Amino acid sequence: IVVAMQLDETRFIIDSTYPLLGIGVAISSFEDLLRYRLFGDDGLLSWKVSRVANSRTVQGAIASLADTFLSHARFQWIILMRLMAAGLLITLPFTGWTLGRWSPTIALFLLVVSTLAYNLRCPFGLSGDHQMVVIVAVPLFFASLVPAGHIIQHFAIWFIALQAVLAYVISGLAKLISATWRSGRAVSGVLCRLKSMATEPSSGWFSAGHCWLSSRHG
Repeated sequence: IVVAMQLDETRFIIDSTYPLLGIGVAISSFEDLLRYRLFGDDGLLSWKVSRVANSRTVQGAIASLADTFLSHARFQWIILMRLMAAGLLITLPFTGWTLGRWSPTIALFLLVVSTLAYNLRCPFGLSGDHQMVVIVAVPLFFASLVPAGHIIQHFAIWFIALQAVLAYVISGLAKLISATWRSGRAVSGVLCRLKSMATEPSSGWFSAGHCWLSSRHG
């Protein structure tokens, strides 16, 4: 009975993580599709500029492969792959794994591959959530390869939990000792960055929020 309860607890924790991860990725992917013009050849996130950040994507076989999949014309398929993987993860707990035992593995594989490609395509301007997606998705992928209750699943859960605690503790301490964050001026800077990356429909309220905070904090 105790073993069965532990198996159910492990399965519940992992299954609960899938939709949370999927929702975050889905929101990010929709935002990317709405601002897709920024990935154009004349946009802020142009591949012609981004590719020079890594010597491997400048010339050679890897560069040719990257140009094939990460150009403006095809990069949207990477974003759509992330969105599809997110949809699978969100629906897993509710569909009864209709695609079979390997449904999580397929979804997580698509997510990891597309996110790594995304990170290669956008070496500048990424927020911490893109790194956290990889940190969470990779251990979940390996956990999906083994039976319920396997030690790898326990390791994956602990790894994700410790990474989350570490990330928030360090972030909290950094903000606590920073006079800029304590005064609230850093929030204005964050909104300024969001405003510069926002799409046309949303730039209005980003701009309004930024101006309001700027006026409040001089």
